[in-house]
Amino acid sequence: NKPWEFEVSANSLAIDQGALWFEVLGHRPPLPLLDRLPGLSSGRAHREVARNLFGSINARGRFETPKLTYRSLQLQDFRAAVELSGRVMRVEDATFRLGPARGEGSLSVDLRDSPATSRGEVALAGARLRQVAARLPAALRDLAGALSAQARFETHGLTSGEMAAGLSAEGSVELRNVTLGSFDPVRAISVHENWGALGRPRGPGRFSSAAFKFRTLDGRIVVEDFPLQIEGGHFKLSGVYSFDGNLELDVAADFRHLARPWKVVTRGGTQAPRKTTLHLAGPLNALAPAPAGVVSQAAR
Repeated sequence: NKPWEFEVSANSLAIDQGALWFEVLGHRPPLPLLDRLPGLSSGRAHREVARNLFGSINARGRFETPKLTYRSLQLQDFRAAVELSGRVMRVEDATFRLGPARGEGSLSVDLRDSPATSRGEVALAGARLRQVAARLPAALRDLAGALSAQARFETHGLTSGEMAAGLSAEGSVELRNVTLGSFDPVRAISVHENWGALGRPRGPGRFSSAAFKFRTLDGRIVVEDFPLQIEGGHFKLSGVYSFDGNLELDVAADFRHLARPWKVVTRGGTQAPRKTTLHLAGPLNALAPAPAGVVSQAAR
C-alpha cells in the first residue's frame, strides 16, 4: 500500500524503443501464430509476468535524462515526476529544452483498457523559427523570429501508427519579431496577379506578432483564419497539413491599403482590385499553385 519511492537518471532515452515495452504490457492477446513459431512461444509466460507485475506496481519518483529522443525529435535536460499505479502511468511537472526553447508538460497513459488512452498538455516558449526553416520552401529559408506554442492532446493505442491515427489535439501558436529575409510576399503576389510593379521595400518583410489556433482532424492539422499584416497588406491563411507531409493552403491577400508605393496603379485602364485568394498545394518544402477550392474541401 505504501508507494515505492525512486529516483532514476539515464544518459539517454529513446521513446520509440521504450514504447515497445508498454506495447507488450497491454491487454492484447498474443497472436496464436506467433505462439506456434519455435523460439517465440516461450515469450507468452514472460508477457504474462510483465502484465501482472505492471498491474501490481505502486511507485512514484523522479526521472531525468540529458537526452530524450523520439525519431528526429530530441529534447535536452528532461526532468519529470513519475507515478505508476493501477496500470496508469502519470508524468507530471515535466520540464525540458528544445534547442534554446524551454518546455513543460504532463502526460497520462492509461493501460486499464485496450487500446490504451494517452492524454497530455505541452507548452513551448522561446523557440527559434530558424529551427523549422529548413523544412519550408526555399524562399523562406532565411526566416527568423521566435515561436511559442501550447497544446492539449488525446490519443489511443501504443504504436506510433495507432497514436497518429487516433490523435485529437487543439492548441495555439504565437510568433514574435518575425523577419522574412529575402522573401517578399507582397511582390510575389503582385507579380502572380499582374497587378503591376511595386516600389522597393524599405527593408526585409517583417511583422512584430501574430497568433493562430490549430486542431487535428483525421491525421491532419487544420489551421483556419490565421491573420497577418505586412507593409499594410492584409493576409489571411487557412491550411490543412497531412501527416504524410503534404500541405494545402489558402492565402487571402488584400493590398487595397498597402503602404508600399505602386509604380503602376492601373491595368487596362481600370484600377486593379488588389484583392485575391491564392491556392497552394504540395509537399511543405515545394508548394505550387493549385485549383481553387482545394483547401476548403480538405478542411471539411
